[in-house]
Amino acid sequence: MDRNCLTLYSIKCSIFFVFSLLVCCQGECFFDAKGTCKHNGQLYGIGETWLRKDCYECTCLSPFGVGCCDVLQPVDYPEWCEMIKKPDTCSTVIVMKTNHKITCHESNSHNRFSTQRRNILK
Repeated sequence: MDRNCLTLYSIKCSIFFVFSLLVCCQGECFFDAKGTCKHNGQLYGIGETWLRKDCYECTCLSPFGVGCCDVLQPVDYPEWCEMIKKPDTCSTVIVMKTNHKITCHESNSHNRFSTQRRNILK
């Protein structure tokens, strides 16, 4: 692949990444124009992703930098529930504010929430 074609491909990837951040990502995102595509000693290619310890998924946009988004994205849930982040597993759980042992989950296709008692937190 010649240099002009590679540059055009990189620009298209960058535009797609920025557009996808605006459209699909509800979590916190950032772009580092000076970021490298090397993480934990591994070199990543254009469009490849990796997960950081702080639960940010990063995408290589070389030679333009690196874009990262928090994978622990907020979701829509009732005001009587709250989201608890579990950074050790890069996951979240939605529980009742008054009792963290009771999860909130969507009960049917009409987006109605119900609760279910589980031992979800240590």
